[in-house]
Amino acid sequence: MASLKALVPGVQLEITAPADLRSGGAVHMAWRVASPFPPKVPVFLAVAIPGAIRLEAAPLAKPAQNATPAAQDGNVGPDLPGVLALPGEARGPLDLEFGAGQTRLLVPLHQPGSKLAGTVDIRVFDAGALAVEAAVVAKTGCGERRLSELGRAGRAPSLPRSAGFWHGAF
Repeated sequence: MASLKALVPGVQLEITAPADLRSGGAVHMAWRVASPFPPKVPVFLAVAIPGAIRLEAAPLAKPAQNATPAAQDGNVGPDLPGVLALPGEARGPLDLEFGAGQTRLLVPLHQPGSKLAGTVDIRVFDAGALAVEAAVVAKTGCGERRLSELGRAGRAPSLPRSAGFWHGAF
């Protein structure tokens, strides 16, 4: 557990919202991880948001028009956003319970090929205060462990307290 916690300071999360955020508006989420976590223990950057949301990511790049089929069959896949979106009623991977009952965004930090830096826009559809919770969560042999509480933001665009690597405003 100590070796996992030692990697947590290398994780950065930034969630920003416009001052006039309303239902249908978008919040921006960006993450950067200095180094991957060991593959033997599943670790996720987890964000829980109440209510319905829609994720918006940059469009996938189209393959070059003159690329040969052999080049297209290479191991290089599309540049996907790198985040899993789960509705509130869905079970988390490995029965992860963080944020159960809420929409969850999970960035795997332990898998080979995990996207250690990325961005998505989160379009929110509920009116009023938007309570967001974030943490780095591990699923160990002893159960689910929060390696770090990233913070809770209860009202956009308030500024959360710093909690290790929750950088930015929301």
